[in-house]
Amino acid sequence: MAKKRVPKKVLTAKQRKFYKEFPKDMNATQAAIRAGYSKKIAPAEGCKLLKTIRQHVKASRPKTEPNVSILPAITDQTKDEYTEFLTRLRQMAFCDVRRMFDQHNNAIDIPDLPNDVAPVVAGFEITEEFEGRGAERKSVGFTKKFKLVDPLAAVLAFGKALGYFSDKMEHTGKNGGPINHHLTIEIVG
Repeated sequence: MAKKRVPKKVLTAKQRKFYKEFPKDMNATQAAIRAGYSKKIAPAEGCKLLKTIRQHVKASRPKTEPNVSILPAITDQTKDEYTEFLTRLRQMAFCDVRRMFDQHNNAIDIPDLPNDVAPVVAGFEITEEFEGRGAERKSVGFTKKFKLVDPLAAVLAFGKALGYFSDKMEHTGKNGGPINHHLTIEIVG
């Protein structure tokens, strides 16, 4: 019988940095690189760290079975970090981009964006527009371009972090126990 893997009690500094970097672009490999992992091992580490967060999230959920609890293995600090991680993913997954504009349909300045909207901005470009040449040149306005996080990727990442989607399907019998196999052979003759 295979043992269940129990999440580690404390995250390393690199792991904490990964969980803060991942929501920026929803790219596990790039988040691992920004967290300090080498480019060679970043793809594998990014995948492993996403699985780790899922284990911690599942472990932090209350269990319905009596006497089964992994909660004491998770510290308050890691609970707070996971809560922050999931909050950021939720913001990116369900952001209303209409909140990026004021009542006159003008883009709100980056520093003034609401805290729950700012995480969806993956990048931006502001260009000042001019009219005329030389001494006649004068500013006529600005063009603001926003690059947003892919909402579908954010929804999928949020669902995976909550355990709604799995790369692996496990089958169990009644009450989570083993599957009972009964083989009946009937000899006719």
